[in-house]
Amino acid sequence: SPYKRESLQDEMDSAQAQGRSKKDAILETLQTMSVTCYIVEHDADFILQDLRKIVYKAARENRSSSALVNPNGMSQRCCLYEDQEGRLFNLVVANHAVGPASYWASLLESFSGTQAMIAFTVLCRSFPCSFDANIGQLRPAYLSLILGLVLSEEISLSWLNASMLVRSMPSVSAHTLTTNAGSDWLRKLLTLLLALSGAATGDVQKYMTISGICLACIVLLANLGSRAWFFMKWRPFRYSGPLSALFGYFAAVLAGLAVPYMGHREMEAGGKRALESVISSAFIVAVVFVLSDFDEIQKLIVVGSETCPQDAVNVTIGVWWTITLLSSMFMVTRIAPHQPDEDEETILIPAQESPVGFKVPNLPDYIVDPNLVKKGSPCLSLGTELFFGIIMALGVGGAIVYLAFTDLDDKYTGNTSSANGFTW
Repeated sequence: SPYKRESLQDEMDSAQAQGRSKKDAILETLQTMSVTCYIVEHDADFILQDLRKIVYKAARENRSSSALVNPNGMSQRCCLYEDQEGRLFNLVVANHAVGPASYWASLLESFSGTQAMIAFTVLCRSFPCSFDANIGQLRPAYLSLILGLVLSEEISLSWLNASMLVRSMPSVSAHTLTTNAGSDWLRKLLTLLLALSGAATGDVQKYMTISGICLACIVLLANLGSRAWFFMKWRPFRYSGPLSALFGYFAAVLAGLAVPYMGHREMEAGGKRALESVISSAFIVAVVFVLSDFDEIQKLIVVGSETCPQDAVNVTIGVWWTITLLSSMFMVTRIAPHQPDEDEETILIPAQESPVGFKVPNLPDYIVDPNLVKKGSPCLSLGTELFFGIIMALGVGGAIVYLAFTDLDDKYTGNTSSANGFTW
């Protein structure tokens, strides 16, 4: 039998040969094959708002249906653009505005659940220091380098993972359109915190270090939980009201805390292979955690943590390690061994640059750059905004220059080099 995409093209050609327009032939053929089509017309005034409405509708369909976070399990849909002549194009977002789509796809393969769990358990050894008032110094040694370079895959794109794998966003471009977050700001924030804490002093250094470690643990758990959600084929997080992205992220963190071993890549294989992966990973995590109790090893990660009491951490991690291992082994036995699906071919082409996740084969692309189609605020006219811009430029610029002729700012900044005002 012909491939599905060949059948789609044959149906289009047959419908067009019967005298119908190419547009009607394409739409009729797609509807016959149960493909949902969203069309954005050329005269749309607010194309970005239209795209966001389409994304929200597609995401709600994913969450309310029995579809899983799997391109072959989702309902087939496409987003098309109709120009002035009635021609149809695949509507896609510009590559530079899609966000880290290719990097995210590679992380699904390169992410190491074992390394993420090792990092989480070892970082927990620093938490008792936050309650110890007698500790003299607490600062990261090579922690920022270890997390930023060695474990870059394990701390990357946690917000995107929660959006795609837990909240079931149709594509990476859909996530970018709805959140305006194309950058991995959580990874940047925790790296910045740990880097700055190395230069800080006193209590500020201590609390910046603890804050960076807390954020790192949250990011690691969110990545583990998002992948566990995906591999366990759980239903998408259904809440779509205010702060839904934040609640979905917290759900990923809780899943990572409850069943971290299910976030390993081998879980997709199921059966004996998955069980062996859980047992071997748990053993490695336990060995490294015990070794991390040595003072010399702790000094390489966080200076000062070797002086903090570790009894509470050993008890807590020991209980958590046992419970999560037992629960994960029980859940693994419920996963059927992976069997190749001979009907995995999709009618449409999966595409992260499409707001709905799919493109129609043999149709050209119409590229939309969100930065260029954004409309200005409808509240103020161009002249009014220009007036306020001039006032701000003169006012703020004048205030900055005035600081050079006064020592008013020196009282707060501690700068005494120009305490007597401006000097040449």
